[in-house]
This record gives sequence, structure tokens and C-alpha cells, in this order.
Amino acid sequence: MEISEIRITPIKPRESLVAFSSCVVDRQFYFGGIAIHCDLTNQSFRLVFPTKKFPNGEEIPLYHPINKQTYEQIQEAIITQWENLIKHECF
Repeated sequence: MEISEIRITPIKPRESLVAFSSCVVDRQFYFGGIAIHCDLTNQSFRLVFPTKKFPNGEEIPLYHPINKQTYEQIQEAIITQWENLIKHECF
């Protein structure tokens, strides 16, 4: 799986949310609105994929990785880009 065109948009941190990201997978699928959460106590990151919330409170995922291996590949690519960004920027 090829993950490219990774874009990171830092935000003013809210709880553990630090940025939103997007990427292109296999030069065919664009995925946006991926939240980057950071746990500062153990320096770990977690991605949260978008959901649609209905008036009755039900939420359904818009898209997400089907298995752990795919999640880890996407996470590694996005977090590497995030770490490169924060090395070179002041927030």
C-alpha cells in the first residue's frame, strides 16, 4: 500500500487532539479529516477516523482501516510527517 500526499493541519490543542491530516492511498483514494491525538504522558499517538452522527445519536464510520496492519501503516506515515513538521515549526 502506497501512502502519499500527506497533509497535516495543526490546531490549537484540545484535550489530546493536536492536528488533522489527510492522505492519498495507492494514488487512487483521498482520505481527509483524520484526527491526530497525542498522549503527552507516554509520547504515543492515535489516529481517529471520521464518523457521521445522526440526529438520533447514532454514529457510523465514514471510512476506517479494516485491519491493524493497515491502520499501523497509515499511522506510521502520518505520524512521521507530523514529527517532521513539529521539528521544523514553532507552534
